[in-house]
Amino acid sequence: MSDLRELLGDLAGGARTGDFTERALVLGRRRRAGRRIGASIAAALTAALLGGVVVQAAARRDDAPPPPPSPTPSTLTPPRDCVAQYPALPAGYEGGRATVTGGDPTGRYLVGGVVPSTDAAPGSQPALWDGGEPQAVPVEGGMAEFAAVNSAGTAVGRSYVDDSVWQPWAYRNGAVIRMKGYQMSPMAINSAGVVVGYQRIDGDGHHDRPVRWRTVDGEPELLPLPKGMERWWGMAVAIDDDGTVAGFFADDKAEGVRSFLWAPDGSVRELVGPPQPGVTAAQLDTRVTAIRGGWVTGYSGDFRENGTSITTLWNLATDEVRLVESPSINRPVVNAKGWLVGAASGGGLAAVRGADVLELPKPAGSGSYAPVFVSDDGRVVAAADQVLPMRGAALVWHCS
Repeated sequence: MSDLRELLGDLAGGARTGDFTERALVLGRRRRAGRRIGASIAAALTAALLGGVVVQAAARRDDAPPPPPSPTPSTLTPPRDCVAQYPALPAGYEGGRATVTGGDPTGRYLVGGVVPSTDAAPGSQPALWDGGEPQAVPVEGGMAEFAAVNSAGTAVGRSYVDDSVWQPWAYRNGAVIRMKGYQMSPMAINSAGVVVGYQRIDGDGHHDRPVRWRTVDGEPELLPLPKGMERWWGMAVAIDDDGTVAGFFADDKAEGVRSFLWAPDGSVRELVGPPQPGVTAAQLDTRVTAIRGGWVTGYSGDFRENGTSITTLWNLATDEVRLVESPSINRPVVNAKGWLVGAASGGGLAAVRGADVLELPKPAGSGSYAPVFVSDDGRVVAAADQVLPMRGAALVWHCS
């Protein structure tokens, strides 16, 4: 698939992942020797996740008020039985493969890309699955795929046109929409149809900037830069249904990564991880990967070489943060109940709800997977192969 999800292809070291620009990959590779994210793929995941650390009122570096509380978590019983299968391929793509990059909160829709054969160019056409039924959605350009979809079935993504330009696209009510914006990449869409992503601003190197579209056919707008981030590159990677945007900034030279939330009222605040032994406040990095229902997940720690990176779960309603103490866990995703899904030993996945852990098996002989999506009821999970995701090795779990 395209570098829209390249971090998904190397999230063992990587923004949904993603996992999400080429430099994020480079930054991840620099740190991989220390972090070993994906090297052992959470061999001790189940045991470690049973003992997460909860910290009240995580410190912030600004005085912005917290966002409004999310709804009271549901008492929905977590699923217990999960069966994995490869996504169906649309007509004309028999013998090909599929990537999956995201899904809507209900689990009805999944999106990604399809290739006509295992040797074809990655993510050659965007694809949408409605209740498991696949549909290719041809767009202009190459390396095309959808990145996200909402519960109305509106999908967003991008393709590579004119040899050097990323063109954003949307698919709504059966029609392809050429979204406005130059060198822009959608990453997420919420239930109201608000889209976020980033713009590649060329100059002295690449200076990616977080961007938002109020509608898929509206004008894009650059999000306000947090104080001190003027020389850093960054992107918006997720948006909640209340309009809260989550993203991160990175500085290649300092190898620092800091995450931020843009609230619906326009305020911006930093998302800070909890204190960790041996890590000073100045060394504490954070990298957000997902937001849903007032829950945010990602990593926190000292991301420099020989440092640490621990999966972290923030509850914006209570201002609590939990360290999921497994430094090998890969690319967590979260749903509106605060349930996490991460990589497990053997290349499969594990779903985590508090102290409750459910391992998701994978077919014999299949690859090593990183999650890209979990539905709000926890009964649909999608993942991409960590070794060759761009060749379309996706799995979807249906749970009961």
